[in-house]
Amino acid sequence: MEDVRAPLYDDHPNKSSNTVLWAEISSSTTSVSLPTKLDGKIMNHMSMKDIIRPILLKMHIASHSMELGSESRFTGLVLFHRYVRHFNKILLQEQQHPKQQNDLHQITNHLGKVAAACLFLGCKMEEEPRRIRDVINLSHVLNFCSSSVENDATKTTTSDIKNEELQNIPTIIESLHPPPLDEQYWKDKEEMVSIEQHVLRMIRYNTTVCHPYRCILIIMETLGFGVGNKDTTSSSDNTKWLLTPQQSDNLILRSFGILNEVALDPSGSTLQYPVQVLSCAAIVLASSWPEIVRGVHCKDDNEETVVLPNDWWRALDVSTNDLNMARTSIQKLLTMGR
Repeated sequence: MEDVRAPLYDDHPNKSSNTVLWAEISSSTTSVSLPTKLDGKIMNHMSMKDIIRPILLKMHIASHSMELGSESRFTGLVLFHRYVRHFNKILLQEQQHPKQQNDLHQITNHLGKVAAACLFLGCKMEEEPRRIRDVINLSHVLNFCSSSVENDATKTTTSDIKNEELQNIPTIIESLHPPPLDEQYWKDKEEMVSIEQHVLRMIRYNTTVCHPYRCILIIMETLGFGVGNKDTTSSSDNTKWLLTPQQSDNLILRSFGILNEVALDPSGSTLQYPVQVLSCAAIVLASSWPEIVRGVHCKDDNEETVVLPNDWWRALDVSTNDLNMARTSIQKLLTMGR
């Protein structure tokens, strides 16, 4: 495989300091407001993960509504993860010398607009473009700029916070209708283009994303495990693959379901593994589906384990230590919740 970098890889030769980025933001023709810090009382009981997780879920739902392919959806999510990493760095720097006090609503409102722009940008990068109107409508219907966390910000008692943590399910309230085609809509359209440019500057124009979905298919075919949706009626095909067509399809489907969950991890830590390591870890977990992986929303009526050769990942120059670290990270994400 030509490119085995991590999907979240964001080291780019076109580097610029945060000071320059901030100057570009401040001088933008359309104002892009970057909040500087969260309210102290809220920050004691919340983290950026609580804000980011509902936004990632809304992006995932919007991708399904627009009938996007897995790679376009994954690219949009990864671009948002990259933006958040740089955004957090700026927040930390600004907290050392705060200029003003901003609340949770400002943070959520800004990241919601960024998420819509990342979704729009991801579609274009994967040559699966969607109309900007569709993205604006869905971001309005799914309330990208609001979060269930905002409504719970007033809960300061320990019991309320613990009960919310036990539920661990963000509330997504949909609007009944898309925004009307009035003057505000055209302002939102101009703002979307401006924020898209802001996102590109923030991530230093690094829009290349390594896709583990494609890597999984290459691994399955290279090692003779089989590939999904392939005609195996001939005798030569039946003897070529180690797994039966049904086993191969189930393994690929489970692996894709695991990768979908990884992309929704608000910390983005699992996405920092090289794509080859991440893909191998997903296949290993998918092969042990009933015992290890539970709660992943994946349509799979046959939950049998799939027996693969011992240490098969070493044939791909993936170390056992790297594989175990990635597998542990994914397994923790799946079994303990994001």
